[in-house]
Amino acid sequence: MKTSVLLTIGFLCFSFVTSSQNNPNVHKVSFGIYETVNVSKLPGSFIKSLKKSDITFEKNNQIPIIGYIEKSDMPILKTDLSKENFKLATTIYTFDKEGKYSALVALKRSATIDNSDINNTECKGKNVEIHFNIKGAKKWAELTKNNIGKMVAFTIDDQIYTLPRIMAEIKTGEALINGLGNETNAKNISQALNSSISN
Repeated sequence: MKTSVLLTIGFLCFSFVTSSQNNPNVHKVSFGIYETVNVSKLPGSFIKSLKKSDITFEKNNQIPIIGYIEKSDMPILKTDLSKENFKLATTIYTFDKEGKYSALVALKRSATIDNSDINNTECKGKNVEIHFNIKGAKKWAELTKNNIGKMVAFTIDDQIYTLPRIMAEIKTGEALINGLGNETNAKNISQALNSSISN
């Protein structure tokens, strides 16, 4: 089957815990696709305040990854950003061999696409194929058109599962979350998303 978009991110290994396929009480999740904010666009005072923490800063400030933090540094996510036009999220996957450091990423405050924009999802091996409804397909086309060359964040329950760079406008109404470690993870995520659709 043709897939017009390949959203890649390496080394995405984790265990996604949901109820089994036979359990009618499947774990419902909140899904979002966010535009990101490059570090160079963030207030200097905010970056300065982070220097008091144990964050390992990313050297490239032209991407939305601020730096890398351990689980013990997660209180950073509770920083009061109510007066800002961005928010913080971390990747569910890690960036080091020991599996300690997740990326701290700057996102626009509101998701462009959410559960109500999905028609259904399918497990495709280790990947999850998302099929948007008419409203969601229009939003996805517009989002990709306006963010060519930039990263967007796919989140589930406010954690980033993939952070692809958009290479072209996508008009097919489909997206792919790939690199999910194994087929079981992909099935569980697909099932959780399908149970959470609010069309």
